[in-house]
Amino acid sequence: MSKYAFLIHGDEGQYEQINDRLRLRQYGAWLIAEKIQQDRLAKQQARQVLSAVQLAKRIADRENMSIEEAFARLQNQGEADNALMLADYLDEARDMVEGGLSRNEADAKVISIFMRTRGEGLIKGKWVGLGDWGDGDTELLDEELKDKVMLFINAEQMGGSAAEDPDEEPAEEPLETPEASEGKARGSASKRSALPSSSTATTGTAATDESPLVA
Repeated sequence: MSKYAFLIHGDEGQYEQINDRLRLRQYGAWLIAEKIQQDRLAKQQARQVLSAVQLAKRIADRENMSIEEAFARLQNQGEADNALMLADYLDEARDMVEGGLSRNEADAKVISIFMRTRGEGLIKGKWVGLGDWGDGDTELLDEELKDKVMLFINAEQMGGSAAEDPDEEPAEEPLETPEASEGKARGSASKRSALPSSSTATTGTAATDESPLVA
């Protein structure tokens, strides 16, 4: 986390607890650094797809088949017939595969940037920023923690991790019968008559629960 973050977002904020020693700050949107990382991953994926299409076209022209069939064979290189056919294109196929990212690798890249921009760790009793968090640290997360961080990331992309759906219409209250309305009016009147006068009423502070961290 940048040492100047407080100048932009202030010192106080809400946090998503990942576990009892890790948390991520909520902003209700992605930060610029996070969007840049996502753009880089999208470009890398686009280059991989373009390389695959180009190779599929070469195979289709040379082997007298459609591009669709050639592309399907590229996606199923493990089958014996496909592996034999692709032997002549081995170097290009290897470059195409090695140049891309798996889903887990892409998720790890995104998690790492979020940890650097928003992450805090409880170290020696104090929450400190994790600006030097790297991909190696992300690789130590188990599947449960990884899924929890990805849920948070997706929620922030949608505008925050609020539990309520802003597009959801409020539930309609049931219509009251005349008898129920009359009974409610009589109850309110009796309560008003039982209240003490302002000179004898005592004041107090109602107990409220502390707002928990959003999970």
